[in-house]
Amino acid sequence: TDKNYSKNVKIFISEGKKMKIKEINFIGNNNFSKKEIIKNFEFLSEKKFFKFWKGSFNQKNLDLDLKKITTMYKNNGYRDIEIVSHKVEYDKKNIFITIELKEGEKNYYRNFNFDGNFQFSDAELLESLMPFQYSEKPLQKGDIYNEEFFNFSVYNLNKKYMDEGYYFIQIQTEVIPIKLNELDVNFKIIESEKTKIRKVIISGNNKTYDNVIRREMLIHPGDIFNMKKLEESYRQVFMLDYFESVDPQILTIGEMTEFVDLNFKVIEKETGRANFSMGYNELHGLTGGG
Repeated sequence: TDKNYSKNVKIFISEGKKMKIKEINFIGNNNFSKKEIIKNFEFLSEKKFFKFWKGSFNQKNLDLDLKKITTMYKNNGYRDIEIVSHKVEYDKKNIFITIELKEGEKNYYRNFNFDGNFQFSDAELLESLMPFQYSEKPLQKGDIYNEEFFNFSVYNLNKKYMDEGYYFIQIQTEVIPIKLNELDVNFKIIESEKTKIRKVIISGNNKTYDNVIRREMLIHPGDIFNMKKLEESYRQVFMLDYFESVDPQILTIGEMTEFVDLNFKVIEKETGRANFSMGYNELHGLTGGG
């Protein structure tokens, strides 16, 4: 410009042609085929002549699908899976992705040990280690390690205590490799006193009366905390079909461990609409409706 202290900057961009993924290759995948691994991808895929619309590349999507590889391996026993490197290369028309893996050994459970449990025996706690919602048996010695199942089992272990009122239970989990392919799992448990419900708060309901929600609930002020009853109360309220969402929140009260508050936060569904229209023509003049 004509000012000494001000200049215009022009940026010229040559975008080139949009390219797609031609090949995704793996190095070090001794236990799973390329097809088995790619089947777990959510975003990336190879472009084929019969799938010409596929093959789009995005760095963020690559990072997300690399996590899918790790999850797949850990859910099939390979706790020590490592993605050593990944490389994205280009030619004039295509993109090539190479992923190098270090699988490690398939892991099996050797022992489950509990320490600090006084309210329940070791056998009772072991029975609570259910790996999924409708499992018929708990985790056992000799089972293949599965990270998703293991995390759900730890949740069920916590829930066993919470169903009996021990909301502030603390369970520390330690997984120790023994030899190349065996694992010992240690649970260090710090038990608490039973916790009661001080208040049950209903929020977000502008049209629905509190008592309509409260009569569906199985847990009330003064009751001992019970996670199972809280979950069932959530289902009962949601089944009323008045709400888009129901969010049962557990609110701690300062440093207090004797009581907690519950807040059932709801978002009500739309119950009615109004529509209006207006028009004009020479025959009828101004017209409208609602």
